Amino acid sequence: MAYPHLFSPIRIGPVEVANRVAVSAHHNNFDINGLWSERTIKYLEARAAGGAGLIIAGAIRVHPRNAESICWPRSDWAFAPGQPEMFRAGTAAIKAHGTAVFAQLAHGGRQYWDSGEDMEPLLAPSAIACPAIAETPKEMEPEDLAEVAESFAEAAAICADAGFDGIEVHAAYGYLLSSFITPTTNRRDDSYGGDLTARMRYPLEVVARVRDVIGPGMALGVRMVADERVEGGLAAAPPPGGGGAAGGPPTLRWWRPRSRRPGWSTISASSAARTRARECWTRRCTSRRDATYISPKASGRRCRCQS
Repeated sequence: MAYPHLFSPIRIGPVEVANRVAVSAHHNNFDINGLWSERTIKYLEARAAGGAGLIIAGAIRVHPRNAESICWPRSDWAFAPGQPEMFRAGTAAIKAHGTAVFAQLAHGGRQYWDSGEDMEPLLAPSAIACPAIAETPKEMEPEDLAEVAESFAEAAAICADAGFDGIEVHAAYGYLLSSFITPTTNRRDDSYGGDLTARMRYPLEVVARVRDVIGPGMALGVRMVADERVEGGLAAAPPPGGGGAAGGPPTLRWWRPRSRRPGWSTISASSAARTRARECWTRRCTSRRDATYISPKASGRRCRCQS
């Protein structure tokens, strides 16, 4: 067998996982008005029934600002009324098959679309617009930083109470925590900007706050970007002598020793970031006038790319 350990158990922090087959977090577009639907639960349960040892559900939005953003249509919200009950039903269905389940928590930051829905500005470390959204976000002030960190903690508490075995904090793909890490979007001149250690400060504070809330009995990990593949962004460091990327991404090398501190369980590395405009995400959504996940304000208007 090419992968002799694939079907052997593995321990992730305090959680025993039956095998090395994992379903990573992704949007399935089955959620309705921010809530897990019966279809969402059946979709996740089917992966558990198929033998996956671990399912990471998400990304789950943690903060109600820009809640009606149609950047993430049919996404799930930790703060949606009735969500704890749906989470409990889902985790019970998944765990009935012997599968562990984690919740991935995320804040889209400057990549939400758009502030015009609730008249609240998009949030980011610096006032630099995402090319795919073309809306200048607000540079986060101390009260914004505290509020968002607390929203991650509150969402983690909801997930812990609903039966999830672990939490994965999303810090990749240009979402809020990722945008603090990369120098292309973090131009702050306070303690949260500057070198890599300073840019990592806020994501680490969020992760620490989540651990405070969930306690030692749950796994805790981070989804991070190792190589953005953009000029001036986070990149894989060349090995001595040049050529290739065997030296490993500097962010991953930075995280590795810090992840060994008590309470850390996993690091999930990814690559790429959103760097240019693309076909509007709302093109399909706004054409479905009967879609329950489109807000009354959004359902009757044309998106920017069609106007």
